[in-house]
Amino acid sequence: MMKHHKNMRIPVLTDLEKEYKRIFRQYSSAHLDQAKSIQEIHTLVPEAASCLGTPEFCSQPEHFNSVATNLHERHFPADTDILVIPALRYAPAFLHSHSFFEVICVLNGSCNNIFLSGTFPMKAGEVCIVAPQTVHALSAFRDDCIVYNLAIRSSAFEKTFLDALPKDSILYLFFKKSLDLPGEKSCLYFKKPQDYELQKLILDMYDEMKQQRLYYGSFLNAMLALFFIQLLRSYEKDILFLHSQQKKQNENLIFILKYIENNYKTVTLKELASFLGYSERQMIRILKTYTGENFSSLIRSVRLAKACELLKYSDTRLAEIITETGYSNASHFNESFRRVYSLSPSEYRKQNRTGIS
Repeated sequence: MMKHHKNMRIPVLTDLEKEYKRIFRQYSSAHLDQAKSIQEIHTLVPEAASCLGTPEFCSQPEHFNSVATNLHERHFPADTDILVIPALRYAPAFLHSHSFFEVICVLNGSCNNIFLSGTFPMKAGEVCIVAPQTVHALSAFRDDCIVYNLAIRSSAFEKTFLDALPKDSILYLFFKKSLDLPGEKSCLYFKKPQDYELQKLILDMYDEMKQQRLYYGSFLNAMLALFFIQLLRSYEKDILFLHSQQKKQNENLIFILKYIENNYKTVTLKELASFLGYSERQMIRILKTYTGENFSSLIRSVRLAKACELLKYSDTRLAEIITETGYSNASHFNESFRRVYSLSPSEYRKQNRTGIS
């Protein structure tokens, strides 16, 4: 097993990787390291296409990154929510999508994550969460490149990544909408120098999947929860969000959202834009582009999420909750709450009351 330290031992190329490397060199003019459809690869280099494996990645997980154009979580083993698969070096960079979440973890070297909107280089330590239905290709064409893919059922992703975030946080609201709704095409980049605790978790998860000891499925889910907690703890300030339709990332986006969350009671659009050095028009465009909401609706979402947490988990009186969430009068609060949740605050508390003795 590979060691989890700075001087990671580079695994020797497998027979399949050696074959891919030979094909890549022999057909250099085909540029198999650049994103192509499987049909294009078959036309250019039939020999490469014939090595692409089968869709039975439930029994051959090592072929996960080169099996089909559309991968579906129904092919997961019945008792497994997570597959941990080393990316094949020198495999043709073919465009594909999947119905589940994919987490790309670079442990050593570098690779390219290629989307329809552009190519994003990744280096050791960086992690990318790719949402379902996002078309992309992975290009890993170096001997020293060590990349692991975590394939995660959507239900398991919500129970681990999203549940690691406070439900009343703007990041939860944003990620829930951006990553967990059908039809969205987006990804998150966690950009930071190598975190060796994360590296250890990934390698231990892979070992657990290979060993398949008693209760290994449940154990993998628990390890995945730890992985996401460590990821958010170490990288939260370094998250970049990319929508598949946007040509560039907005590196201030997470900071903008956190600023709104920390100042939601009093912040104004003018103050937010001025603090970050944008015009109000620019700020409106950024929020709409990346969240699909305007400033007012974002503030309302944060305030109501805070109210829901207080209603569920505290004995705080309704009048105090209204003040605590930044509303100026009860009628406005009640109207906003009912419009979103189709319940009055009192009805919501009665139906969702939790943990109050």
